[in-house]
Amino acid sequence: MEIRGNTKYYKTILIGIIYMVYFYNFCTFMYQNGWCISVKDVSLSNLGTALLGDIGSMLMFSLILILVYRKNLNELGITKSKLSMVLLLIYALFFILHGDYTVNGVYRAFFYLFVIALSEEIIYRGYIYNNLKKHNRISAIIISGILFGIMHSILPSVLAESSVLVMIKDMFNQLGGGILSGYIFILYLEKSNSVFVPILIHALLDYSYGILGLVVAIIVLAYLLITSKRKEESKTTSKYLVEEVNLVEDNPKN
Repeated sequence: MEIRGNTKYYKTILIGIIYMVYFYNFCTFMYQNGWCISVKDVSLSNLGTALLGDIGSMLMFSLILILVYRKNLNELGITKSKLSMVLLLIYALFFILHGDYTVNGVYRAFFYLFVIALSEEIIYRGYIYNNLKKHNRISAIIISGILFGIMHSILPSVLAESSVLVMIKDMFNQLGGGILSGYIFILYLEKSNSVFVPILIHALLDYSYGILGLVVAIIVLAYLLITSKRKEESKTTSKYLVEEVNLVEDNPKN
């Protein structure tokens, strides 16, 4: 049983590394062929190329994970959440506030929600973290955070045509930020019991209208921490009452 558990643990890490290598090679291929399109430059004329790059580099992998886990989506944290519906409405409000209904404006809304937020949260929190935490939560936070941080250094390195040494240096520079930001998204995941919440918080932060995204993220985290604490206190009280009842039943009055 222990051997099987360890096998799954290392398999998860290996898949995370394989995806990282794939991401590097795919981005390099797109760049060398002049097909890398920045989200701010997307237009009707290059929409197909932009979709190819964004789906092929990130969204496709998360969709494959969803397909693989289609019978056990809860293992990826895919569960119903009323809070996520509220956050989705706020995201729609941000779209209206931005007031850009051009192809580029619509693509930006799609890009930050699906290509970035959904892909990264499904991969790093839903899949990698959730699988690794079954073995050890601390190592799951660190490893998923490291992989998350390294991923953010790859595309900039490709675009800058950095040498291998410079790219490795950039990867190390991203480790701390990857672990810290990854842990914050893990809090959203664990306190809400749904990966949809960190997905939408992530999207709101990236697609933010002014500082509103950060404000919403702080309010939601505070709400989740408070409600989670109340639930724990309620469970403790209920457990205490049950123990008291059992004690009375075991020692009836003469």
